[in-house]
Amino acid sequence: MSFSSPPANVGIHALRTIIERPDLELVGLHARGQDKIGCDAADLCGLAEPTGVVATDDIDALVALGADCVVYTSQAETRPKEALGEIAGFLRAGTNVVGTSFVWLVAPDQADGWLREPLVQACADGDSTLYINGIDPGSPATPWFTPR
Repeated sequence: MSFSSPPANVGIHALRTIIERPDLELVGLHARGQDKIGCDAADLCGLAEPTGVVATDDIDALVALGADCVVYTSQAETRPKEALGEIAGFLRAGTNVVGTSFVWLVAPDQADGWLREPLVQACADGDSTLYINGIDPGSPATPWFTPR
């Protein structure tokens, strides 16, 4: 499992949970801040035992890891085109994505075509899935984008 998100707010809790779960393996970590790049994942979420996974700002290197799944909690609403490109890149490469970003996708049928259509195509191209969940506020979690 790769983790593509600057570890902050939601991300720090998700990262800690991934590291602590014996049934998950952290293989990559994305960071935006220069103060986080090169740091061990454990240091970034307050855990004592190093993981050996070092944060990078190289999205292409994370895509190349070929993880089964990416947890994407990076803020997308303030940088939608960049986040859309990042998520679609993982999906096209065959990596499933789960996330809390793009709250507009909690109700995918209501999302505008500029957002929904590239993600649907990326899932089809990579035979991957996208699951966006969360409450913003009061919306139920909704799975979607399964091209199979």
